[in-house]
Amino acid sequence: MRRSALSPVLLAPLLVAFAVAPALPAWAAPALAQPALAQPALVQAALAQPAPCTAPADITDAIAPLPHAAAALAEHHRLRILALGSGTLMAQGRAPAGMAFPQRMAAELRAKWPDAAIDLTLEGGKGLTSTDQLARLRARLAAGQYDLVLWQTGTVEAVHKIPVAEFTANLDAGAALIAQSGADLVLIDQQYSRMLQSRTDLAPYQQALRTLATRTGAPLFHRYELMRQWVGSGQIDLERASPATRDQVAETLHACIGRALGTLVINGVAKSS
Repeated sequence: MRRSALSPVLLAPLLVAFAVAPALPAWAAPALAQPALAQPALVQAALAQPAPCTAPADITDAIAPLPHAAAALAEHHRLRILALGSGTLMAQGRAPAGMAFPQRMAAELRAKWPDAAIDLTLEGGKGLTSTDQLARLRARLAAGQYDLVLWQTGTVEAVHKIPVAEFTANLDAGAALIAQSGADLVLIDQQYSRMLQSRTDLAPYQQALRTLATRTGAPLFHRYELMRQWVGSGQIDLERASPATRDQVAETLHACIGRALGTLVINGVAKSS
């Protein structure tokens, strides 16, 4: 039996902003593919506000084009996105509903391409490993067509010390499935926290993501480094936020990650033009 390197008590303050309810099976989970106007007015107003953070160009500049996404926008005025990951993908419990970072990213894309239908499907849940995610990815790709897949992974593996070889094999299998489906892939690495950094060995899992990105040409969104810089500059520090401000800081964090990720996707599409 695998044992976690971090106890639930220690993990609670780290992951509380991203806690989620148990996810439905892939074939039962509803797709969150609502246009911007279908969301509550309060959420829409918040989405329109500038994110109070900056992201270095070397993080938001896609190193490779996103040709399938670009073709979908140019030929069909539509972009079908599947966001796959663990608990941080959903942000239920801290950030308001509809304001997790993939949804904030989708808002950026709608602002960039107002005449296009930006459809977003979220497939994630707390504690999902890359093995779990691969099964859900396979089911989603069998059930529908996507132009872009965002895959956030690697934190749960590091916490539970899952063999890097197993993680790498799952990444390779998932990337092959995505390529065969005719979609682009954007990889998203781990979140940053002092506790995670001090109590887990993230490096092998980060290297596995970098290796896959290099081999496949998929852009890698460096969420870990981005969050580390925000903490270092004092812009966003969720771990040291007071209980009274933690919800607001979590909302800001998702807004900033979403904006930076949206910029990377926009740049990747532009490289394909």
